[in-house]
Amino acid sequence: KILSGTQYGVSTITLSIATKPPPRVAAASVRDPSQTIVAVSGLPQGAEEEDVESFFQNHASVNLKSISEHEGVWHVDFESAEAAQWATTLSGTEFGGAVLRVDL
Repeated sequence: KILSGTQYGVSTITLSIATKPPPRVAAASVRDPSQTIVAVSGLPQGAEEEDVESFFQNHASVNLKSISEHEGVWHVDFESAEAAQWATTLSGTEFGGAVLRVDL
């Protein structure tokens, strides 16, 4: 606090030291553990619902509740949170000449 109260031009410098930093919230702790929907981006132009479904079905026997697309991002709803979490492991996989990104 050596500078506290020192004049700097027309302003006075005020310093304070926090005794405890504000709590940090880890991104992972904010996620809903029951999340069943993943966002899939990076699919090749012209990809259709059947393509997305077959991509996941070719990697594992998982049940999908629904698939929808909005502005190039596909939303895939799995029957379980475990299946959705598993799907994220496919991020970086090549599909139709494109590299996919799969996020919860």
